[in-house]
Amino acid sequence: MSMKIISCQTGIDTEYKHWHKNEDNMIIFIHSGSGSIVCNERVYPIKEGALCFIGANKYHYTVPDDAIVYRRSKVFISDGKLSRILSLVSESDAFAHDFHEDSFVYAEIPTDKIPAVDALLWDMSHHANDRKCRDAIFVSCFLRLLGFIAQNAMDAISNSPSSLHRAIEYINQSIEKPLSIDQICEYVHISKYHFCRSFKKATGLTVMQYILNTRVVLAKHMLETEGLSIIEISEQCGFSNVSYFCRAFKEATLMTPLQYKKRHAKAAVEK
Repeated sequence: MSMKIISCQTGIDTEYKHWHKNEDNMIIFIHSGSGSIVCNERVYPIKEGALCFIGANKYHYTVPDDAIVYRRSKVFISDGKLSRILSLVSESDAFAHDFHEDSFVYAEIPTDKIPAVDALLWDMSHHANDRKCRDAIFVSCFLRLLGFIAQNAMDAISNSPSSLHRAIEYINQSIEKPLSIDQICEYVHISKYHFCRSFKKATGLTVMQYILNTRVVLAKHMLETEGLSIIEISEQCGFSNVSYFCRAFKEATLMTPLQYKKRHAKAAVEK
């Protein structure tokens, strides 16, 4: 399916606290709840009125404070369908270039505009099975949602102190090297106790869990795209030895690195 909508979903996401990317591009609208969305070395707030575009290639995860009240709607669209929709927009509209499989755009919709966003999502959901007019309604509503995001995008917003952003950036840039909490704290000039507490509060993970998850994500990407051996990937992802890499990878994905590589290669051929 090139496009679909999931309305008013509650509870934790399947990939809760784990880096993941979607098969398709996604718009997510937060109806209620609090917590964090982690992406792009930044931590963005989960809050009523938050509206995000997350490209299909963008790794991210969510950390709601309370899964019961975390209510959101999601719109999924394939890259081909997105390209066709954006081709309807004039080249002079800069926002048409902001939405693609590698982008993440976060916006906060003003309170008085939230009902309009709700109405668009309702129209998309209500006509999802109406073969006669669903495509036209979906395209119209989707473009208006992108317009809301573009008009209210907030590049600098964060849900955490700047020291945390610097720490996450440092971790991601040094992921292939041995990393310790003391080393990170020295880089960002912050006490170990304060750093560990603020990091866990903002990201939902301990520092070492975040590092491990990031290394596994990098390994998955390399297994999908690089013709390297398991040993080479283990080294380039910062694992101390290949045995630890294989064990950690299997715990995270339920597959060995070799099984993952073969499965991805098979899926690529079938496409």
